[in-house]
Amino acid sequence: VLSAERDGRKARKRRFSGRRADPTDQSRLLEIAGKMGKCEGLRIVCMGAGYVGGPTMALIAKNCPDVTVTVVDISQKQIDRWNSDVLPIYEPGLDEIVKAQRGKNLFFSTEVE
Repeated sequence: VLSAERDGRKARKRRFSGRRADPTDQSRLLEIAGKMGKCEGLRIVCMGAGYVGGPTMALIAKNCPDVTVTVVDISQKQIDRWNSDVLPIYEPGLDEIVKAQRGKNLFFSTEVE
């Protein structure tokens, strides 16, 4: 449970329960990325190839082709699954997005460069 004070007011408490990513969070991230325009040379590294990191980074890679997106995880098994034809998670349309972007501007690895 997180709590913070801002301008003397207590912020709303938020609970993190390992639930799936809120689609509105991903939509907001894509909206911001779209406003950035061309971002040649920009590199994004996401730590964690789970239910949030993988799909979110795949959408960023799809919508921002000038950005190099790398998803890293300590689990070689998890990375191998993201690099295979059978993804570790299912989201509608995710399979096609990952296959289209993987190797172009979307990469999955266990090494942080």
